[in-house]
Amino acid sequence: MIGGDRLAAAMLLRSASRSLKTKDVKALFRALDRLPDAADRRRFLEGLWPSVPSAGEPRHHGLPGRLVVSLTSYPGRYSTLHYTLGCLLGQSVRADRIILWIAHQDRASLPPSVLALERQGLDIRFCDDWRSYKKILPTLVDESDAFIVTADDDTWYPPGWLAQILTHSRRHPEQIVAQRARAIKTDEAGLPRPYQCWGLISGANTPARGIASERILPNGVGGVLYPPGALQSKAGVLQKILQLAPHADDLGLYWLWRMNGRLASVVDGEKFDVANWPESQGWSLMKINVHGHGNDHQMQALVAHFGKAVLNPELSAVLAGRGHPI
Repeated sequence: MIGGDRLAAAMLLRSASRSLKTKDVKALFRALDRLPDAADRRRFLEGLWPSVPSAGEPRHHGLPGRLVVSLTSYPGRYSTLHYTLGCLLGQSVRADRIILWIAHQDRASLPPSVLALERQGLDIRFCDDWRSYKKILPTLVDESDAFIVTADDDTWYPPGWLAQILTHSRRHPEQIVAQRARAIKTDEAGLPRPYQCWGLISGANTPARGIASERILPNGVGGVLYPPGALQSKAGVLQKILQLAPHADDLGLYWLWRMNGRLASVVDGEKFDVANWPESQGWSLMKINVHGHGNDHQMQALVAHFGKAVLNPELSAVLAGRGHPI
């Protein structure tokens, strides 16, 4: 059986390298997870990774401003982090900057595999530990006028991932753009139902794709584009959101851009399947927020403090009439 698993993994590796589709890479990673030998898994990963930065000469993004790809990580993900960074550096569209944010206390343990990528254009910066919010909050300070695309540190991204997001954004320049999202469901009182009830929006087979709505909650794992100004806020509001939703940056950021009257939509095209690198999921926010119902507790805390107005379509028109963010 072990030999059969190795053969299956090898066949999937060849298929994934040819297609560069998220569903094929996801299938490969599942096959690798069945291999009992960690060294075997790493050899297969190293075989896939060099094929990722192969999109050819990247073209300019063509946006009316700077484009920054921003993410964060921590020591528990360092062993596979260079794989994700290789994906981001190998995109068919060139970002002006790819910034990796690391908490000050985690700086010394950065591995050579990550540090070596600085020579390929990676910008490593250090900040206070704002948990998963590190992926964007310090970038908002340093690159306040930029188009910011967030990514996760444990995910495989195909070479055309960023180009897809930008194509959609050009058609909808004021919107938050995501590869994957959830459709927030509410009860008769207009309050959020449990997170597990919220339907997934991802890819061409989803009726809600391409449609902007106040009920769309982008999932950071697929990548999310925030236009300049979308996340403006008063310091007190931001600090309260960090307090109420410390482990749910998707929810906290949703509250910020909804208070600014923005809407979100999902990229048209093939479904974005989440392919997480093997051995990268020892600790994951999904265990807290989804399986442990952390999203529900944090959403309830946000609604209790700020009210449910952000879930209503009327808010966009009201805030647009004010002419300024919160």
